[in-house]
Amino acid sequence: MPQELSSIELTSVELTRQTAQLISIGTFGLVLLVFVIISVILNYHWTHYGISLGQIGRVRVIYFGVSSILFVGMFVVFLMI
Repeated sequence: MPQELSSIELTSVELTRQTAQLISIGTFGLVLLVFVIISVILNYHWTHYGISLGQIGRVRVIYFGVSSILFVGMFVVFLMI
């Protein structure tokens, strides 16, 4: 009888882990989608509403540099789950 309970707990733990991974994948994908949409909107506004070409390059480097650091951090945390 105790062996049956331990196998049930293991299955429950595996199910919980798989559910957490699926939620993480979905959340990561949703955040990535929102990031892409916001990036497209920001790039459009940067190019059409008053930022000079020299500043656009600097703004893009800062924006995508910081964003890539944050996405790498999120991905590392995702791999740890």
